[in-house]
Amino acid sequence: NNWLSEPDRAPTTVNLSVGPLAGRTIFVYTGNMGAAQGMDCLIELAASFKDNHNVGFLFVGRGSDVARLRAVVASQGLSNVVFIDEVDSIEIPAILDQCHIGMIALDPRHTTHNIPGKLLTYLRAGLPVLARINPGNDLEGLINLERIGRVVAGNENTRLTALARELADDSGLRKEMGERCRALADRQFSSASVVHQIVARLQPQQHG
Repeated sequence: NNWLSEPDRAPTTVNLSVGPLAGRTIFVYTGNMGAAQGMDCLIELAASFKDNHNVGFLFVGRGSDVARLRAVVASQGLSNVVFIDEVDSIEIPAILDQCHIGMIALDPRHTTHNIPGKLLTYLRAGLPVLARINPGNDLEGLINLERIGRVVAGNENTRLTALARELADDSGLRKEMGERCRALADRQFSSASVVHQIVARLQPQQHG
């Protein structure tokens, strides 16, 4: 497995308690926004919530699709969406502390398994995950087995919206999932757990 040690932290100038996302349940996406992610599904998701003043969407990062996505948001007048340019990674924990659900997007045309590094960041922050991924990706089984969020494999935008509404409307569910996220991060994706896995693999096999 990939792993993520307890992240370095620093204060951030990003203050979501003021501005268009203030007081909202915030879905956040961090990282690259390009062709490999297929980000349009998340913009369409935000558009489905445009009349819901209790929910907002934050996109943090850079990528080849950022300018186009910003233009789509502007053309649709989506006041529930905020873009922030890439920030130093040590600011990300402080930003995630202000959010409620972490989003993952992978283009459904992918044919390989892919567990994005941002998943580990969300787990460490205790954020339930909302993921749109490619069919057959191991990430679907992980999310469902560990009960750390909701996932859609393939182009099912209606289902993605329904699952997002479930997460947005149920703070108790988010709290339970968040606790499982942190527990999974410690159990499976911490540096200590990976060291244990490596050492176990290097031990001579016992033969009866």
